[in-house]
Amino acid sequence: MPDKSTRGQRRRVSELRADEVLMLAIDVEVSNGNQLRSFAERFADTSARTATLFAGMASEEDQHRDQLQEIYKQRYGDKPQTVGTDDVRESIEELELPDDVGVFDDLTLRRAIELVLEAELRVQGFYREAAKNAEDAELRLLFKELGEFETNHVQTVEARLEELADRE
Repeated sequence: MPDKSTRGQRRRVSELRADEVLMLAIDVEVSNGNQLRSFAERFADTSARTATLFAGMASEEDQHRDQLQEIYKQRYGDKPQTVGTDDVRESIEELELPDDVGVFDDLTLRRAIELVLEAELRVQGFYREAAKNAEDAELRLLFKELGEFETNHVQTVEARLEELADRE
């Protein structure tokens, strides 16, 4: 839990302790797994290929969440997780609908893929920064590996966007 001097203040990722970075990473993976599943369901009837892509990415986010939770539990036991994306200044990965998409049904396939790409780029940067700032070698390696997963997601989503552009 943040001490009294930082409680209620949004901090930079680089200012977080190792346990707080893990908490934040778990929060992001949970949120994005849920949103990717929603996108997969939304586009299942209109673009099975993209729905399958989103569902596969959601499954990977779940695996990352489980891995991060296991490491958190090994290191910190049952200490409550108190840091989430609302506690940091930087926008990380959380995949959210923008204000210009008022109704979920107004979301086009192209825009959904663009939102996923934007989110994956942000989390890729988050994991790179977390690896750079990690003092612990095990966490540095973990964050580096997760960043590489996100790089693969970025490349896959970019390829899907290019395929859509070729069809338009």
